[in-house]
Amino acid sequence: MSIIAIGEECSIEVYKIIGAKTFCISKINNNTINTLLKLLEKGNVIIIEESLYKKIKSSLKGLRSFKRENIFIVVPSIGRRETERLKELNEILSLAMGVELKWVR
Repeated sequence: MSIIAIGEECSIEVYKIIGAKTFCISKINNNTINTLLKLLEKGNVIIIEESLYKKIKSSLKGLRSFKRENIFIVVPSIGRRETERLKELNEILSLAMGVELKWVR
């Protein structure tokens, strides 16, 4: 099993403790996105910082090479205490169910 951790801040290096291959990305352009997508195809467990995930999310939607057993984890950036991923999941579930779900913080 291979673990890949990708982020914009070098704090992503902390995931080396669990044996992850870490990649710190400073600039985002088309070439970088293509390289990232190739990296993502190789990992079984992918850990990605939320700030980077937001920037490449649209590119990930067209990616069909993820295997069913891949685990994709979006983590908050080191400076943030919470993620906006819950809001996104709430919107997806609301759309799927056809009603607006309300959630209490």
